[in-house]
Amino acid sequence: MKKVLILATAVLFAVVGCQNDIDSPIAKPVEKVTLKASLEQPVSATRTSLDESNLVLWSAGDKIAVVGSSAPENAVTYTIIAGEETTNGAFEGDAIADELKAAVYPASFFDTESFGDQVEGTFYLPVVIPDVQEGVVGNIPNNANLAVAVGTTAFEFKNVMGLLKLQLYGTAERPIKLIQIAANEPLAGNATVTISGNDPVLEFTDNTTKVITVTLPEGTILSADPAAPTIVYAVVPVNAFAAGLSVSLTSDQTPAYLSLNRTVVENTIIRSTIQDMPVAEVRFTFAKAKLANTYIVEPNNYLELGPFRPDGKLVGHVKSGGYGRPRYYTQINGQNPSITINNYANFCKVTAGENEGDYILEAKDADETVLWSWIIWITDTPADITLKDNKTILMDRNIGAVCAYPKDTVVAYSENWGLRFQFGRKDPVFNASTNKIETSAEVGTLVYAVQHPAAFIQPLDTTLAEHQQWYGDWLWEGTKNLWAGDEKTIWDPCPAGYRVPEGGSSSFWATIDFKSNVIKEWDGNSTTDAAGYFADLKGYWFNVTADATQPLFMPRGSYCSGNNGSYYTGGWYWCRNDVGVTGNTTKRSWYNGRVFQLKFTTNGGNVVTNSTNGDRATGGFVRCQKIVTE
Repeated sequence: MKKVLILATAVLFAVVGCQNDIDSPIAKPVEKVTLKASLEQPVSATRTSLDESNLVLWSAGDKIAVVGSSAPENAVTYTIIAGEETTNGAFEGDAIADELKAAVYPASFFDTESFGDQVEGTFYLPVVIPDVQEGVVGNIPNNANLAVAVGTTAFEFKNVMGLLKLQLYGTAERPIKLIQIAANEPLAGNATVTISGNDPVLEFTDNTTKVITVTLPEGTILSADPAAPTIVYAVVPVNAFAAGLSVSLTSDQTPAYLSLNRTVVENTIIRSTIQDMPVAEVRFTFAKAKLANTYIVEPNNYLELGPFRPDGKLVGHVKSGGYGRPRYYTQINGQNPSITINNYANFCKVTAGENEGDYILEAKDADETVLWSWIIWITDTPADITLKDNKTILMDRNIGAVCAYPKDTVVAYSENWGLRFQFGRKDPVFNASTNKIETSAEVGTLVYAVQHPAAFIQPLDTTLAEHQQWYGDWLWEGTKNLWAGDEKTIWDPCPAGYRVPEGGSSSFWATIDFKSNVIKEWDGNSTTDAAGYFADLKGYWFNVTADATQPLFMPRGSYCSGNNGSYYTGGWYWCRNDVGVTGNTTKRSWYNGRVFQLKFTTNGGNVVTNSTNGDRATGGFVRCQKIVTE
């Protein structure tokens, strides 16, 4: 059986030619004929319009492409002239000499740059199935459902594809823009339809795609009622999809995403049927690469987040109105940060005021238990600083700092200090002397730390011989390095794309040699140096950057003592590495975190110490390192 195809992606356009030769004879009018067309009415659908009885109807403006058996590459477009809003229509177009003809709906699907043969009563029709469908809530997508027919003057159109019926509910306040359906098999592209017998057969040939998109009218809002979900149809090729079909939704506010709680539809799509998908709740989320424990929002701007950990897992069921702010961190005296929180069905919108600073945002369940918490860092977007090795990139400020460098007008020393963290924790220390609690088998756990993000967990009393080996650690039984590993962990407090920096003898702290690259130590008394750097905040300028005109500033600030929660002058910068168990082999050994330290002593001057050891209960700064993939 002969089959010839020339594949391309063009669709049908009407082309009108004319002759300007005055000697040409006057062309006779092309004869117009009318063809009748009926729609297949099985358990499902064919067209773009369903009435109240779920009948499929022709619509105004419908067009079909008709070809004769002798020249199937020469398609003629016929337009509906009668029968709109019924199951039987009449179409008018130029006459075709062949008695036996085939028709394609919609006409734009017929591929006039290819052609098919009709042999022994079988038509091969080349078509191009687009990967974007114009969705209509509660109805079949416009001009998307492929149907074909064979006849002389009357055509009984048969559906080539099937329909996926999505039943969705979710956040009523969030408009939906796109629905994307993906599979491991082709969903759109160049194909041929074989018409032989009762059932047409579709076969993809070239330029295929495994993702189709259903667009929705502007302002489409999902139902909030699972008993009356929003219904959206998608036209899908007939297939037994081995891995199912995955469905994702995009809101009208990129780059935010919506996802289904059941993302895979394990169904076989059957010709001319509607495959119902079970009612599914739509949940707000981010692309996983954007998830973190700290979110930066610029003043007078907003962000949205949902109940997801940095690894993309749900934190649990957040009660209605369950997003709240228990504490804020004032970075500038007299300028307390402010945020407005709008709680929705499964996410919240955080709007920042004009003042910079930090908030802890908590998500709680119905029992008021904290499920997870995030740092809302209100500041201008930090810049990246590349160090001399041309591979290490640091943020220009500590986590939580509202500025990177000393300024000419300073309200408080803490303006560029940032937040302090106990080693391995994702939440910062807040007023440690008043929020402290001693570790124990119940307190010194990850569960307790998550449920009490503002608590400063004191290490064990060192007189308890049975636990002296964990001296200096907030965990009841230490040894866990929650920041370690080749990948960023869920306990890392840095924003997306960054992590707690590396430490140790081979890290940039040591190899770049901060000790020998101090340009100037600021004591907080002078105003500027010869280079014009303001010196109103205590700290150090380091000549360790790839760009010599942009030195690195590290505020000295203060650290929170792990013993009693008191604050002492000195910059304590955590690294993600630990030191390991060392020391006395009898009852007591030490398990520390790795730290880079800027000390200040009244009798010994200033000391810059590259990677050293530090008690894990101490509250120190974090200068985030950018994650760079080779």
